[in-house]
Amino acid sequence: MVQLALWSMLGACGFVILVPHWAPARWLSTRLGGAQLIAFPYLMAAGGLVCGLVLLLQALVRRRTTFRILEAIAGVIAVALATVLAVVPVPAPARGSLPAPPPDAASELTVVTLNSQNTLSAAGFQALVAAADPDIVVLPEAERSRVDAAVQGSEFEQAFIDPAPEHSARGPAATQVLVHPRLGSVAPAEVPSFDLESKAATITPPTGQSFHVAGVHPVPPVPFLMERWRQQTQAFIRYGETHPGPVLLAGDFNATLRHGPLTQRQRLIAASEVCGRNAVGTWPAQVPFGSTWQSHPLRTPIDHIFVSPEFHVRGCSTMAVGNADHLAFIVRLSRS
Repeated sequence: MVQLALWSMLGACGFVILVPHWAPARWLSTRLGGAQLIAFPYLMAAGGLVCGLVLLLQALVRRRTTFRILEAIAGVIAVALATVLAVVPVPAPARGSLPAPPPDAASELTVVTLNSQNTLSAAGFQALVAAADPDIVVLPEAERSRVDAAVQGSEFEQAFIDPAPEHSARGPAATQVLVHPRLGSVAPAEVPSFDLESKAATITPPTGQSFHVAGVHPVPPVPFLMERWRQQTQAFIRYGETHPGPVLLAGDFNATLRHGPLTQRQRLIAASEVCGRNAVGTWPAQVPFGSTWQSHPLRTPIDHIFVSPEFHVRGCSTMAVGNADHLAFIVRLSRS
């Protein structure tokens, strides 16, 4: 029975690590326990390495040859899987290699997503603008009144994509999207919205084709919300995959690129998979050591910016903003 459980565990980990786009792996990655473990790829790799070494040591002291061989094989497999996950925490896209951006294209669009846990201040916003000079800012978990106060006196003072509602969403349910006036005209658009607020707009620049931007925020994968988390992440990815024309989808997805719905993309390109195979963790912002590390074992990469093929990803970075519990995820884009 113990051997069966061991090999079942190894098989499940092998599916999720080696073939995350395959249906059984997608299913496993969205179940309670599996979803939480996969969220921290470096910790999962460290755990797998320890388990593998324990199995190898146990095999050395076994007296029965059959068990010794089986445990040694299992230990080698566990170490190999842990190594693969540590080296390649961000899986290759299901559609294969990504097109290279034109070498002469200048960065012309900077997008930021920041879940501040409703702590955004004027000082924090000014620091973000000074560092990134963003064109689009997506703010999950940010009440309208707080963001309004934070952007007073800046170029984003009148940059909300929607008029002030009569009854604003409160606390974690609120989402705001800001578009710098230099991008052109902005018209609110439809987007799926569930427990947590989502917003979208069509942006028409002075020159060039109009494009669609959406700020989204599915619920987290906690025990009593797992089904809703699966449905909402699936709905947002489907929305970006099927929306006509150029589209940009940003926010706190509460999922990594190894979680089921996010592995099914055929059209949408994740900025983080273009910028490298290392996991750029964004939550939590506060960690006990190495807070400036780009790839931190205690941070999970759950904040994303997805774009359609009309956009080219030029670079990615993160920064701490005030008391926000997430790092800001900053992506620089150019357009075809």
